[in-house]
Amino acid sequence: MKIKIKGIIVFSIICFFLIVFARIIFHFIASHFYFYVNENLYHFILTLITIFYLLGLTYGRIWTFNSLKKKRKKIIFILICIIIFLFVFLLFDIKGKTNLLHEYCSTENLGGTKGKVFEIDDKLGYRPIANSFGFQTFPVGEDIPIHFDENGFRTPVNDESRFSKNQKVDIIFFGCSFTYGSGCYAEETFPYIVASRKELNYINAGVPGYGLSQMLILARRLIPKYKPKIVIIQYSPWLIGRSTDIYGPSFLGLVPNPYFTFNGKNYNIQDPAFNAQVFALDREVLKRKYANNYIAFFINVALPFYISDFINYFKVKVKILLSPKLMPAKNQKQVEKLVYIEMVKLINDNGGKAIILNLGDKAYTAKSKNLFEKNMQVDFAEADSLLDNYLSRSASKNFRKEFCIWKFNGKDSVLVDPHPNPNTHEIIATSILLKLK
Repeated sequence: MKIKIKGIIVFSIICFFLIVFARIIFHFIASHFYFYVNENLYHFILTLITIFYLLGLTYGRIWTFNSLKKKRKKIIFILICIIIFLFVFLLFDIKGKTNLLHEYCSTENLGGTKGKVFEIDDKLGYRPIANSFGFQTFPVGEDIPIHFDENGFRTPVNDESRFSKNQKVDIIFFGCSFTYGSGCYAEETFPYIVASRKELNYINAGVPGYGLSQMLILARRLIPKYKPKIVIIQYSPWLIGRSTDIYGPSFLGLVPNPYFTFNGKNYNIQDPAFNAQVFALDREVLKRKYANNYIAFFINVALPFYISDFINYFKVKVKILLSPKLMPAKNQKQVEKLVYIEMVKLINDNGGKAIILNLGDKAYTAKSKNLFEKNMQVDFAEADSLLDNYLSRSASKNFRKEFCIWKFNGKDSVLVDPHPNPNTHEIIATSILLKLK
C-alpha cells in the first residue's frame, strides 16, 4: 500500500513539473516572439498531461492493457478518452480565456481600448463610432488618445476634420491598423503627415483589424461619394488572409469578418456570420463591478460570453456543412487581384489617381505590380524599400527595435506594440510624398 502511495506521489510530482515546464516554455515564446500568443496549443498540452495523469492514476484500478484486448472495449475506451479530453480542454480553454478577459476588464495590464469607440456593423463586422473619444492603452507607458469625427474617421483630438460636407476630399487612405496608426497619435500617422505636407483635405479610412473585404466595401461607398484626386491603398500580405477567413484578429472573443466566397463562377463578399459580443463589453463598467469578484465575473460575464461564442461557432460550422458555397474562397491570389483591380478602376472612373502602398513584407509586396495590366493607371509607393534601406543603415539592424513601438517600464524600454512607430510612419509618408511631386 505504501509503495502504491509513493508511486502516486512521484507520478503526481512528475506531472506537476511537466505542467510547470510547459508554462515556462509558453511564457518564453510569448515574451520573445509575440504579445498575444494563442493559448490553444498551451491548453492542448495541459490537457494531454492531465489525461496522461488520469490514465496513470486509474491504471490497474479501472483499466489495464489486458482489459482492452477485445475490439469493442478498446473502441469504448478510446471514445471515453476523447470525450474526457474534449471536456478537460474546454475547461482549460474557458479558464484561460476568463483570466484574460477578467484581466483586460479589471486592470490596465493588458493593451486595449478604453472607452467605447467601436460598434457592431452588419456589413463591416464593426466600425468606428462617429464623434467618439477614447484611449488606446498599453501594459506600460502613456495611453494614446483616439478620436473619430462625425463621419467615423480618425482625426487628431484637437483638430477638426480636414474636410466638411462643402469641401472636396483630396485624398483617401484605405488600410488596416498600419494606416489607422495603432500605437501613435493621429498627427504622427502617415495619412496625417502626407495630407499636412501637401495641404490636402483627407480621410483616414484605415481601421484596426480590417482586411481587403472591408477596404473594398468602404471604397465602393467613399470613392463615388467624394471623388478624391488621390487614393492610397495599403498592400500587405495579411490583408487578403483576413478576407478569406470567417473571423478577424482578436484575443478576447470571436470577431466575424465579411469574407470572400466563390460560387463556382463569381467571387462575392459574404456578410459577417454573426455580431461579435466583444464590442458590447464596457471595460470601465466591468472594471467597477467585477475587479475584485472573479467568481461573479466568471458566472455573469465570462461563461455566458464564451458559451455564446461556442454556440455561434458551431452554428457557422453547421451552416457551411449544409451550404458549402458559404466556405471562404481558397484562391487568395485571385481574390487579391480582383479586389485591387476593382478598387483601381473605381478610382480611375471617378477621376482619381491610385497609389498602391507596398508595406509589410518586401518579398511579398514586390509582386504587387503583377496584379495590374500595363494600361491601368496606377502608381506604387515603395515603403518597404525605404524601410529596408533605413534598416541597413541603422546601428541596431533590428527590425523591431527600429520600427515598432517601445515604452519605458521604469527600468528599461520594452516592446509594447508591433505596429509602426512615429519614425516608421515618417518613412512611409516619404514613400507616398515621392509619388506626389
